Amino acid sequence: LYLCGSTPSAHAESFTTGQFLTQGRQSQETYIGISLTMAGAITAQTNPGVARCLNDWYFADSGRRAERIDYILETMRKYPEYHPSGVIVAVIKKVCGSL
Repeated sequence: LYLCGSTPSAHAESFTTGQFLTQGRQSQETYIGISLTMAGAITAQTNPGVARCLNDWYFADSGRRAERIDYILETMRKYPEYHPSGVIVAVIKKVCGSL
């Protein structure tokens, strides 16, 4: 998984995935859902193919949503020093291609 940038400290800012993972599940799900909604809105304007992929992967099948969230959280556990948004963008790129 490629995370944008050269060093973790350059992108961690003051909020890291490690800190994010200490929050409750509901907070994590909300943050991830909002992040993916924003990514979908942006890519609908800039890259409709990615927007469709994201919709199919996360939004279209609510029965698989928990599985998708688990996948994102599992990826975050591997990169605790990065900002959660950076990891989410990296997952989107891995699943749906370049933004």
